Amino acid sequence: MKLFFVFLILSWACQGFSILTKAESIETLRRQGIRWKQTELLSKDAEMTLAMAKSALSPHLEIGARELASRADLTKYGFADPGPLKIVTFGNVFIEGEVSLFNKPISFREEAARTNIELQKENTQQYQNDLSMAMLLTYVNCQRLTERVKVFQKNLERDRQIQDMAASKVKAGVGLETDLLRAKGIVGFDHLRKIDATGDLVKCRKDLANILGLPDLKGDIEPLKFDPLLIDRSDPFMKTGIDDRPDVRASLLTAQAAKSLKQAARAESWPTIQLLGEVGYGGSNVVFSSGGSVLGAVGLQIKMPLWSGGYFTAKEEQAKVNLTKAELQAAQVRIEAEGQIQAAVDKLNITKDAVELAEEQAHLAQEELKITQHRFKSGASSGPDLATSQNNLSNVLLNQIDVISGYETTKINYYRTISEIDTYIQKNSLIQ
Repeated sequence: MKLFFVFLILSWACQGFSILTKAESIETLRRQGIRWKQTELLSKDAEMTLAMAKSALSPHLEIGARELASRADLTKYGFADPGPLKIVTFGNVFIEGEVSLFNKPISFREEAARTNIELQKENTQQYQNDLSMAMLLTYVNCQRLTERVKVFQKNLERDRQIQDMAASKVKAGVGLETDLLRAKGIVGFDHLRKIDATGDLVKCRKDLANILGLPDLKGDIEPLKFDPLLIDRSDPFMKTGIDDRPDVRASLLTAQAAKSLKQAARAESWPTIQLLGEVGYGGSNVVFSSGGSVLGAVGLQIKMPLWSGGYFTAKEEQAKVNLTKAELQAAQVRIEAEGQIQAAVDKLNITKDAVELAEEQAHLAQEELKITQHRFKSGASSGPDLATSQNNLSNVLLNQIDVISGYETTKINYYRTISEIDTYIQKNSLIQ
């Protein structure tokens, strides 16, 4: 029986200390995140557009049947008098088809549709990178709020110690009642701050669960750590480089598709050639096969626009404008991408210096609190002095948490700008 209870306690402990890592969060997002599944549907429309464009160049077949009936004087054509009805019937069953032999507008539109599929794949990757970044930023914010709750909890422990010491001094007749009242007020104030931070943490965990497609989070998340990233300033693009960013590739594909559509617009005024054919069975009565015979025909059809009132010219000029816009946009996207990467590198260096300074301030504030606590116990310092030192340490630690989480956020943004979110996850996993 004792072994059974020991097993239950160990099982509960293991569940209580389960950690949801960033790597596991990414896997969960990609496996069951609703927003992630929505991004996977983006290229479906482009695939259907290509299928319709390809069908325009494929052979088209139709089956049909006709049955005609009319009143006529058959004796005029040498037939015997059929009676009072004098109805003539004629019908046929046929298959007719056509296939384009030369239709450049459709060919160019098919080419643009193929490019559009690749474009949508790049857009999908861009949306998924953005979604991964949003999840990671929410994760880091939850880490930040978790650390803030810990700071407030530690503050409460110190506050209660100060309150107990102030109460002991008052009881011994060597303390001031005002110091005790102030200590009680500080306990209440920090308790309220902890309640607010806990509420923010609960909301953040719920937001993270929503992004992951989960009803709620089970267990804890990774503790917030400072992990400096070393970047080769001569090669800030790391492995992939700027040409592998999805938005850069998408802008180039957009220009490529616009070029195909411009060629299609120009080809609207070109001739088109089709092969037409029909084969069937016809006679005086298809249903009863009366006097039936096999029918068939094949031929070429050539069409060439002569006058359109300027429509084709306007359409080609519009396509030229769209191509120019797409080419300019591609150039702009590349410039902005380079600027984003460089800005991310610069911010990493700035925030790294801020983290190191915050660490130094935290160390000094902790030493100051230790000295003040020792002086307070020996009677050389008052309660307000101790409260001031503790409040200073609390503010310094909260600032340190914000700076470290800001640095981690900057790292995530940097990896996103070079389209290397998976690399960030892998490196983060190796650290744990």
